[in-house]
Amino acid sequence: MPMERVMRECDTGQSFNAYASCIKQKYDAEGNHPKAASVRAFYAILAEIKEANSLGNMTDAQAKSALYKALLATIEADNKSEGRNTVCRVIGNTIICN
Repeated sequence: MPMERVMRECDTGQSFNAYASCIKQKYDAEGNHPKAASVRAFYAILAEIKEANSLGNMTDAQAKSALYKALLATIEADNKSEGRNTVCRVIGNTIICN
């Protein structure tokens, strides 16, 4: 199951703490790649956001927004790079890669 679906299914209007716990438990059990580096990075950011939320430094809405940004920066970024060949060329003294 993709992380986006897990997040959607866990989003039932509960507290951010319960939402975060649901995401981790459900993805670890049913996710496509629970041991991937991008998922571990996402979980690290999730823990940071959860801590800030529990300390009152972030509202539930801010925490949820930050978590979606973390998804885009970790798992989604990794998904977009999969299967893409990087081609580099040298022009003068500059290396350009796509």
